[in-house]
Amino acid sequence: MPTAECTLLVAFKPNVVNGWFLRLFAQAFAEVNREETACTWGGSTSIVTPAGPLHLTTFVRYRGTRVRLGSGSLDFMGVAGASYTVVARNGAMNQTPFTPTLVPDEAVAHS
Repeated sequence: MPTAECTLLVAFKPNVVNGWFLRLFAQAFAEVNREETACTWGGSTSIVTPAGPLHLTTFVRYRGTRVRLGSGSLDFMGVAGASYTVVARNGAMNQTPFTPTLVPDEAVAHS
């Protein structure tokens, strides 16, 4: 019997210009259908969620604050039992969003 859940592997890849600053002073987050998860900077974070329509938001917060910064979003349909890799990248300026993109698993190994 197939599971009614799918798995997201979310990786944050900050821009080389401001990545050092964000790694020191900010925490990365992913929110899937209003469920927030703290993410890591150095790898991917696994998030298990019910299959169906998914709304993913990626953002950061400076440590000790609740304000969302650099928020980007992605909507897609999650298939039961499937695994999806999402990479969230930002631009060189702090105000640019962490735009999430679905990528093939092989592409993550080469980035």
